[in-house]
Parts: sequence; structure tokens; C-alpha cells
Amino acid sequence: MGWPQISPTRWERSLTGLEEYLILYASLSTTVSTTNQHFTTFSKVTVDINLPNIQSALKHAWKQMRSEEPDMATTIEGATKVYITPDEPTLQKWLDSTFIVTNITDADDLQRNGTFINQSTFYYLPNTSELVLRAQHHTINGVGILLWWDKFLLALLHPAPEITFGDEYRRLSVPLPEALGNNNPPTQEETEKATTQAMEYISGLPSIGMVSKASGQAPSPGKSQHIEYRFSPELTGAMVQGCKRRGISVTSAVHAAYGMVLMKHADPKSTTSRYTTINLFNLRDYLPERYRKVAATNHLTTLPFSIHLPVDFTRFVRELNKSYRSGIRENPEVLELVGAYNKVLIGMLKTLDAQAMLVPTDSCISSLGIVEKYLQRSYGSVVTVKDYKLTVDVVLGFDALHVSSFMDELRLVYSFNDGYEEPGMIRAYLDDVERVLREEILNEVTERKEELKGK
Repeated sequence: MGWPQISPTRWERSLTGLEEYLILYASLSTTVSTTNQHFTTFSKVTVDINLPNIQSALKHAWKQMRSEEPDMATTIEGATKVYITPDEPTLQKWLDSTFIVTNITDADDLQRNGTFINQSTFYYLPNTSELVLRAQHHTINGVGILLWWDKFLLALLHPAPEITFGDEYRRLSVPLPEALGNNNPPTQEETEKATTQAMEYISGLPSIGMVSKASGQAPSPGKSQHIEYRFSPELTGAMVQGCKRRGISVTSAVHAAYGMVLMKHADPKSTTSRYTTINLFNLRDYLPERYRKVAATNHLTTLPFSIHLPVDFTRFVRELNKSYRSGIRENPEVLELVGAYNKVLIGMLKTLDAQAMLVPTDSCISSLGIVEKYLQRSYGSVVTVKDYKLTVDVVLGFDALHVSSFMDELRLVYSFNDGYEEPGMIRAYLDDVERVLREEILNEVTERKEELKGK
């Protein structure tokens, strides 16, 4: 597949299935919103920068990142991804439109009042010392964003004395199926296996869901919002140790706790007898070394997960943990089917029947793991990272819950649309997630009962 050269300055390639999926829902969201696109990523770092001219240094680093990660400057034309090597006027026009200094109150306000973007855009908020990257999800995923910030802050620490353009097309990311060495086109046998895999997800829809005004009940979406929920370092440490004793991952525990909350607060109009979702897997560790550090790409895949309800926490977390740990590791054939699976799944979701289905009103769970695995807390004496956050715009009502830890704090970021759900309701859900984790992982309720018995 690669990137065929169309002219001296233009390169193109066809979209892959996962990119098509993300672009499909971004496009559908523009039919109901004139400002945001569904699942546009929004990430920020709060920093202390020890440089004489911060704005100039940031703009230089942004320009340097265009050369190092050129996919961030790609555009979409129909079913084609396009990159154009810029001449000086084009480069200046790109800088003027994508490097923005703003005195808006804070980064969260920037997201709530976001505007439509055609390309990845960088914001500097001098009043709060926040740096923001907004990028389409089809261009980059969560782990890729962490890698991107690491490279950007390194560019601040070690600025290139001269930035030239002309050979950066060589650094354009190859599509995931190509990086994995998948057959293109897939064989008939691969297509059949991929169809079976995709049907595990499609046949389980609609799944149990939260009470929401999505799926046509609300006249129009409101604003994209998020609520961040932090666990103290002490509570985080206790949760990590509790999960280790159980032989489960923290992601599995949070996901299972969310599932228990989902059952408690389920919309009675939804299918309350089954929970069906897709679990996300970062595939960078399964790729050849030369592809692992590329930031602007979507090196992930999904696998269907379904369980009949009601179910207790122990079984829920056991089944989720099995899916997360063995989904790829103990089933390497999945890697061979990524291209076929994504192609089949997007084909199914493009049908009129699929688009007529009710929008899922549960949340897609996405884990970034330990942020410091990718993003350092400091970069020499130039940059100190004080905070980090990743969220996404929600327009169509399909929410997202990002799970990560940073500075020894477990952090949950719930992305939603206030036209469909009230912030207080989302906060109550997250309170309940903590309650379930305390009860099931730390046995706090049991301990209290034993204390009362002793008295």
C-alpha cells in the first residue's frame, strides 16, 4: 500500500478500515453539530517552561514536529489520505492556521467551546501555562498522543537549528495492516474468520446502556464535556496492590466496576440482559521496531467482548481480565486478521441498517496505562510537566472513559455531551465506580461489618 507519489510534492494512500470507521462517525456528527466532530482528541499538558521567548520556542517546536511527524498535517479527500510537502508560503499559512495563542480561561473551557478543525491544531494558553493538541482520532490515538507530547517537549529541549522540508514524506506512517504484514487483499479464509469475529460484536447490539437523551431523543447535541476523577496516591497504591493480589489488571478492575455501575443505572429501555462492547488493544509492542515510536498513527485494534447479565463483580472482572490479557498474547492469529477484521467491520457499520440502530449509550473504555512510560515529568532544566489530561469530543452520544495513572494517581476521565447527560449524573457514576472498587478490591465494606460485629 505505502504512500504513492502523485506529483513532486503530493503523496496519497487509501484509508484503512479503522480510519474509515473513525472518519465515518466524525462525518455523521457534522450532520448534527457545526462545531465539533465525534471523538476528536483533546489533550493538554500543564507545564513550567524555562525559556526566554516561550511563544517563539513553541512555534519552532510545532514546525519541527511537522517534519518529524508529517501525518499530523495530512488531510482527507473522500477515501484518500493526502500529504503535501509545503513550500514557504504554504508552510507559513499552515503555521498561521494551526498554531494558536489564546487568552481563553483555561484548556477545559477551550474544549467546551471548541470549533471545527480540518487539521491537527496546537494551542498555547499563556495565562494558565497549558499546551493543547487537538487532532482527529483517525490521525492519532491515545498512546500516540503521549508519544507525540514526549517528542514535542524534547524538541523544546533540543530545537533543530534548521528545519527543512522535502524528505519528510519518508516518515509518513504506514497503515497498520501493512506494518503487521497482513495480506492485502485478505484471503477468503481470513475474510470469513474476520466476519465471524465482527459478528460477535454486531450481534450483541444494542447493549445495556445508561439513561441518555441520545439516539434522536434530544433536538440537538449540547457541548462536549468531561469530568476527571482522581484517586489519591495512597488509594491508588492500595488499589494496585489489591489488583495484584487478585491477579488482575487495574484496567480490568475499573472496567468491571463500571459494568456493575452500568447494571445499577441502566436505562430500562435498553437490552439489560447483555453487555457488549469492544476492548481496545495497543499493538505497538507487536510491530517491527521501526514502527513502534511513530506517534501520528492508529496502531490499535479492537476485539469484541460480551457477557450475559446480571453477573457479580468476581466473574465480570475475571472474564474482562482474560480478554485483556489473552486477547492478543495467547491468540496471535488476531494480528493476522487485523486488516480483514477492520475492513469487514467498517463494511457492516456503513450499511443503512447499522446506521439506523440506536447509538450505544454506554462508554467505550480506553486505557493509557502509566503515563510516565511515555511522557517524562521533566525535560532537562527547560520543561517541568505538572499535569496531563486526554479526553475526546462526544457529539453522537457514544461516551468514552479513559483510564490512566500519572504522578501515582489513578485517573478516570469521562467524556460526554451535556445535551444528552447531566454532569451531576456522570459524577454520580464515577462515585459509584470508586465505591465498587473499594468494596471489591479493598474489601472496605466487609471490614466495616467485621468491626461492627466486634462492637
